[in-house]
This record gives sequence, structure tokens and C-alpha cells, in this order.
Amino acid sequence: MPRKLFEAETRRAPEGIDGIRQLADKCITSLTATAIQFARYSDMHIAVLLSEGDRVCFATMPEPPRQLRGIGDWLTAGDPLPKRTAMAGFNLDPHRVERGESRKEAAGSQLGLAATGTWS
Repeated sequence: MPRKLFEAETRRAPEGIDGIRQLADKCITSLTATAIQFARYSDMHIAVLLSEGDRVCFATMPEPPRQLRGIGDWLTAGDPLPKRTAMAGFNLDPHRVERGESRKEAAGSQLGLAATGTWS
């Protein structure tokens, strides 16, 4: 995904998981790779967090949202997944992943990945 082309596409994409899915289809890339690039290059506040069970497998958040929210340390691989989060609740049923469910299907209007706001 060439940066210049991808950045232009992020400005046209819808917010959240729907935009990430649209970009993944258009760029013929995995959802994970697209989400990481989306977090890196879009003007939206987004973090990418992958987990399995009660552990974080991968986490990334660009520097600007960290600075805005005053987040010093960020989750890293191997950290326990914070218990009172939507992701922890989703992970309580391991069959959701096997069925290909996303949080959107599991929790109505909630998104598995969320992008809200823009950097000012």
C-alpha cells in the first residue's frame, strides 16, 4: 500500500470498521494490515488491538492520539486484556471468532474497530 495513494483513500473511506473493510477490499490486503495502515495514516483517532482469550497479541496507536489522551504506556503483546472492555467481553465466547463474527454483529451497533473524531 503506497503511502500517498493510501492516505488519499483514507480521506474518502467511511469511519470505523466499514471504512477499513472497504479499503482492504480495494487494496487487496488483509483486514489487519489495512487497519494498521489506517491507524497510521488517517486523520481519525484509532488504535489497533488484536487479542486472543485474555491476552493482547498486538497493539498499536499512533503518537497523536496518545498525546491527546495523555496515554503514556500503551498495551503490548503479552499484556493482560483489560477486563472491563468490550473486547474482553467479546472474547468470552471463543466461538464468535470461529463463526467469523465481529463485535458489530455481536453487540448491535458497536464496532470491533472504531475510528472516531479527527485530529485538530
